[in-house]
Amino acid sequence: MPHENNRPTLAEVMNSLEELKAKVDEIRSGFPGGDPGGHREYHDALIRREEEKIKLISEVRLHIAKGTAWALLGGSLMFLWFAMTHLPELIVMARK
Repeated sequence: MPHENNRPTLAEVMNSLEELKAKVDEIRSGFPGGDPGGHREYHDALIRREEEKIKLISEVRLHIAKGTAWALLGGSLMFLWFAMTHLPELIVMARK
């Protein structure tokens, strides 16, 4: 209870500090090792790892798309070359 002049006594202040310390200790107990900073660093590391994973997957997809495009282009050019060089012979052979 506040003193006559509405100021808390030293005992009341000390009691409030003890209650506050108990609450802080309770909050800290929710973190592994009672270390909120280490907990934050752990989550930051997880976030970085996920971002790197997303970037890697994106790069792999781009590489696969480029490879597929080159393969389609190469296959198309080979087909055209084959058609231009052998198709007349095949047509003649088919008519016989």
